[in-house]
Amino acid sequence: MIKKVLLTVVCLMALLHLEVMAQGYTALWKQVSDAQSKDLPKTELEVLDKIAAKAKTERSYGQLLKASLRHVAVQTQISPDSLDVELERVKDDLSQAEKSGNRVLAAVWQSVLGRVYKEKSNSFGYRSGADDPDRAEYKTLSVDYYAMSMEPKEQLSHQSAKGYEPALVEGADSHIFGGDLLHVLGMEAEDYQTLHDWYLAHGNRQAACICAYYLTQKDRSADVNEVRKSHYLQTIDSLINEYQDLKECGELAIERYQFMDQAEDVTAEEKMNYINYALQHWGAWPRMNILRNAQNQLTLPSFSVSIGEGIQMPNTERRVDVRQLVNCQRLTMTVSRVNVKGDTDLSPDNDQDYAKLKKLIVNDGTQQSVTRRYVGQPDYKVLQDSMTIKGLPVGVYLVEFSTDRTNMRTERVLLHVSDLYVIYEYLPDNHVRLVAVNATTGRPVPGAKIRLTTNNYNSQSKNDQTTLTTDGRGEAEYKYKDRRPNQIYVYTEKDDACPEQWFGGGFSFYDNKSTQYTNCVLTDRSLYRPGQTVHAAVIAYKTEQHKETSVMAGENLTLALRNANHEVVEEKQVRTDEYGKASADFVLPSAGLTGQFSITTKNGSAYFSVEEYKRPTFQVEFDEVTEKYQDGDTVSVTGHVRSFAGVPVQGARVKFNVVRRRALWWWRSTGEADKTLLTDTLTTDDDGSFIV
Repeated sequence: MIKKVLLTVVCLMALLHLEVMAQGYTALWKQVSDAQSKDLPKTELEVLDKIAAKAKTERSYGQLLKASLRHVAVQTQISPDSLDVELERVKDDLSQAEKSGNRVLAAVWQSVLGRVYKEKSNSFGYRSGADDPDRAEYKTLSVDYYAMSMEPKEQLSHQSAKGYEPALVEGADSHIFGGDLLHVLGMEAEDYQTLHDWYLAHGNRQAACICAYYLTQKDRSADVNEVRKSHYLQTIDSLINEYQDLKECGELAIERYQFMDQAEDVTAEEKMNYINYALQHWGAWPRMNILRNAQNQLTLPSFSVSIGEGIQMPNTERRVDVRQLVNCQRLTMTVSRVNVKGDTDLSPDNDQDYAKLKKLIVNDGTQQSVTRRYVGQPDYKVLQDSMTIKGLPVGVYLVEFSTDRTNMRTERVLLHVSDLYVIYEYLPDNHVRLVAVNATTGRPVPGAKIRLTTNNYNSQSKNDQTTLTTDGRGEAEYKYKDRRPNQIYVYTEKDDACPEQWFGGGFSFYDNKSTQYTNCVLTDRSLYRPGQTVHAAVIAYKTEQHKETSVMAGENLTLALRNANHEVVEEKQVRTDEYGKASADFVLPSAGLTGQFSITTKNGSAYFSVEEYKRPTFQVEFDEVTEKYQDGDTVSVTGHVRSFAGVPVQGARVKFNVVRRRALWWWRSTGEADKTLLTDTLTTDDDGSFIV
């Protein structure tokens, strides 16, 4: 009887084993996916164990590696501390493989150990420095195990990795690498150099091409963003020249275009020409749809316009910048007055609000319409232009922009034309002093209404509003209780078009009784080449209770030279003299990182740039402007380009920008940054002069 029971158990175990073996990897991985989607990590681990057992028996090492790496990830998600448990489990598997003399299986477990130690190193987080001894040890162990996994290259290259083809590059199918396990372990270890050399030596140029692409990526982030200066792009072009006869070179072409797309010195025409060239040569590469989509994007009809800030003084022209227009043959701007006040909540971007605004359009003769036509332009060309809104009387206006493309949305914005402006100043004890002025003349406006609104964000009650009336000097004063007002609206009987604006600012005074220590760090220049000497100085002083300032003589300070990663390159100890001053010289590294360096102390710092720059051989000077100009006048400025020896530079191209900056008193809360009015390129005359 006992024998029968034992036989039955053995048979059941055998059948169970056969059932697992009979299940295909596809079905098992489907179970893993289902468990993952249902957030059942224990079930997922059980299925992964089944896959690993099946793969080990069948010597399907790709499946084994895939299941083992997933097992590590799931186990550490459940409990980060379980990494040590996973570590011991994998080490046992490695030991068994080594004892049996199975170098391929041992390489798989070494790769898994490389991943485990990599996860342990990464688990320290950003607060742990790179020099943490434990973190550094784990990182070293990870590198070592990955290197060991790549040692039996010959055996790995003959071992199939079916079931685990890394999708590092979509389209770079495993067949490019012969479906071997070598490329799987190599890409897991990111050992692209070993892979490249192996495949190149064994005549697999397709695989070598893909590996060469990955080798270039480590230099990508540190490179400049200009085609003409990029060493990285030169490397890509060199690889394209070497592998141009292969369709796999399409991956390099994609990378080159993506660099061009982000570069600052590439035109749309140059992008389009390169896409056409790449598609003609490597259009069969599966991922070339990336470039086809980019081609469609370059010719996608679009436009972008800016009217500037949303408020304008009466009877003053407004320049409208067409920042870019692509594949459109017509752009029309219409301006219509709408019968609303400046504090309207209606937004022309909202379809329902626009329907209301459309009904409020007033046909009073102030309407304007401007159309620009762009015929015969390439469909990819990015055009820039400008329009002008002529001077308008006080009111709120709807400005609309439309094109000949019927499927493109009309862009709309409100323009407030008003001659009112409020200047305000916060005072102690919750007081605010306000002055309503005429925006054109700057004179005060008596009898103006100023409405202040305090939003009750977390309350069911309505917002608090207070309306003030300015006195004969255009002034009003307000005292708030608990919270400051956050919106302001000024209006008169004749001018209610000024928009309601954000009301910011405040009054504060910190009666600091402590002593503030300051180190003013100075350098002799702001730009250096690698290897040059930085002459640095520091002035140490202290300020007591905001009142008395005195230098700190005889103070010991540490000056630290830091590179672009804020890492200390060199430190020097200095002692201040009787004037609180000390100095030191630092020799910059002749090789390595460039960028923004700094010299720091405990209470101060100075930043400067380290670049491989070329000293200019000329200088540009402008004649002093002595004439007075009024609105509407044409301003002409003469410039001269001369060498440092004083010789005029003839026929030189001069690219210039004309920028308008607002006077500080005219700043509004809606704000407007510096505005570029004109950008152009001139050529110097025989005497080196040019006129803007």
